[in-house]
Amino acid sequence: MPAKSPAKTLQKLLTRKPLIFTAHAQFKMRQYGLSPARVKRVLLYPARIEEGIAPKTVAVMQSASNYHPVLDKKPASAADANASVPRPRDCGSVAPANAAGGFRARKKNRSAKSELWVMYQDTKAVRKIIAAWRYPGVSPVRGPPPFPKDLFE
Repeated sequence: MPAKSPAKTLQKLLTRKPLIFTAHAQFKMRQYGLSPARVKRVLLYPARIEEGIAPKTVAVMQSASNYHPVLDKKPASAADANASVPRPRDCGSVAPANAAGGFRARKKNRSAKSELWVMYQDTKAVRKIIAAWRYPGVSPVRGPPPFPKDLFE
């Protein structure tokens, strides 16, 4: 039997199935403040994929740190303090030290880190979300999930 092309194999891996959230998953999402969109983002762009605790399940993880670049509210110099320039909004961009208004770029502490985990089970028609949780800190690495034998044929 001829081997499938890499494109078909990749397409089979990335197929999007309708998501079904169990009552337990919905409860845990409310408990940890996770939205369905955030859970989908963890599923689509995982940092790590592991075998789930329950039989025939897969767990995916994405880092969720509290790190965001912000702007200092202190002016760069006394001359800039008197300038009537509107303050830039904190929209995720970092202003250079000599930007209008004289705001300096500053970064928050990266020490507060957690991980978002989603455990799901695939069937032929749907992808069932079984649980979603926030892990404080960095979890230890476990084994990769078992891939179906027909996946790479």
